[in-house]
Amino acid sequence: MVQRRRRVFIFAKRRDEFGIQNNDDFDILNSEDDSFFFKQFPYEINDHKNETLDLAKYFKDEVDITENFNKGKFLNKGFCINGVVYHFDYDAVNTNKVKLLGNILESNVDKKYYLDANQLTKMKYLKGSKRIERHKPNGELYYYSEGKMSLDDIATLPGRTMLTSEGTLNRSTHIIKEKTRYRFITPLEAERLNGFDDN
Repeated sequence: MVQRRRRVFIFAKRRDEFGIQNNDDFDILNSEDDSFFFKQFPYEINDHKNETLDLAKYFKDEVDITENFNKGKFLNKGFCINGVVYHFDYDAVNTNKVKLLGNILESNVDKKYYLDANQLTKMKYLKGSKRIERHKPNGELYYYSEGKMSLDDIATLPGRTMLTSEGTLNRSTHIIKEKTRYRFITPLEAERLNGFDDN
């Protein structure tokens, strides 16, 4: 995907479909070698960091886990089977498939996507630093602050996280600079930024 953000994938299936015959840690940790996750995001398990946590030993039920979990952070990949969590750290395998924002941009973009002078002024304000005086409901004074961010997105990096406000005058909106002009991303570029095929 072209966006530079961390993603959490949660996938569930029945134990009998998992192909695991017992609760052997090695069997579980290596059960994904032919999974669609592994094919898209290959990794090597860090042999020095894998742990097992039997939730039933410490908690009564799911509500108790939610309200009182105190067993530290989970490692960055794992499984929960019959209330036992198997988790481990891994090192991503570099597949040299890093996509850059510049790789997904269209040429000959319709003029309706280009910012006019008023829109450009507004975007410069929205993406600029600001310290605004405000008042709480009780009348107390406070300041709302935002740091400056780049007006246009850097084409030689993966894109920023895309929100649902693309194409609007919004601080999070992607802006593309083409020579001396600025524009929004197109719907096709938004699809590509999310990893979808064209149209």
